[in-house]
Amino acid sequence: MDALLQFAENKYTRLVLVGLLFLSLQTTLFNEMRPFNVCLQVMLLLAASCGLAKGSTTGAVAGFIVGLLYDFVLSTPLGLCAAVFALVAYLAGFAHSFVHESTWWSRSLVASGASAIGMILLPIAFTV
Repeated sequence: MDALLQFAENKYTRLVLVGLLFLSLQTTLFNEMRPFNVCLQVMLLLAASCGLAKGSTTGAVAGFIVGLLYDFVLSTPLGLCAAVFALVAYLAGFAHSFVHESTWWSRSLVASGASAIGMILLPIAFTV
């Protein structure tokens, strides 16, 4: 019983479970719902928010895990989204380290900037 509780308390176990939840939302609901004919990338936002919440190094690992979950569903080469999501999560955590006092608008500004960088990097990575 203690081993099960220790497994459930692991931060990466929780990340995989939350990532699977976001992956199901990404592939079902947000794939069909396209405001202004743009697909919302919830998985990329999850990676960026992990970088904001836990810092750049933990965010990069979390972004790689989230990207790898997304790669398992897509028909792109394995690890392509994982590399881009890890870079975006690292940049979000790194950029947020320059903020002296964290406010709600600074976190949302960094998250939207990191997501915009990720949306630019994803098509570039798909062509390489």
